[in-house]
Amino acid sequence: PGFPWRCAPAVQASHALFLIDVRKPEMVAGLRAEGEFIMTNIVIRTGRIARDPETRETRSGTSVTGITVVTDRPARDKDGKTYKDENGYTAKDSEFHRVTCFNGLAKTVGQYCSKGQLVSVQGRLHYTQWDDQDGVKRYGCEILADKVDFLSRGNPQSGESGGESDNRDAPEID
Repeated sequence: PGFPWRCAPAVQASHALFLIDVRKPEMVAGLRAEGEFIMTNIVIRTGRIARDPETRETRSGTSVTGITVVTDRPARDKDGKTYKDENGYTAKDSEFHRVTCFNGLAKTVGQYCSKGQLVSVQGRLHYTQWDDQDGVKRYGCEILADKVDFLSRGNPQSGESGGESDNRDAPEID
């Protein structure tokens, strides 16, 4: 209900990811012109915030907040099988995703999100290229967020709790 296309769960129901069934042209009428393919740049990540959000404002007054979202997946050995860590839990590989929010979303994420909070981010991939101080060409990738859903409560802001937040677990991302 509410969607003109049929959605089906992908891989595991717990991931809350849906694939659009575009095999029936009448289901996606209006989304593409006759004979054209649908091109999308959609990213959905569900994970925990690695460090407290960093909010700033541009010279023109636009609010920008950056967060790093960590996603985990089972680690695999050379034979492609999962294995247990020293504590008896399934070993995991973690990936860190840089996410940038703008305007009202930036203010909301900066105010209400904190390290360790579970979030679902929807947005698009954005690639950048620049030359560093030494003239070395650098490349970066980030998710420009359109929507951030809070799936757990955040921790109180460091000023409210009286303590400093600990961001040592999260690696620096270029």
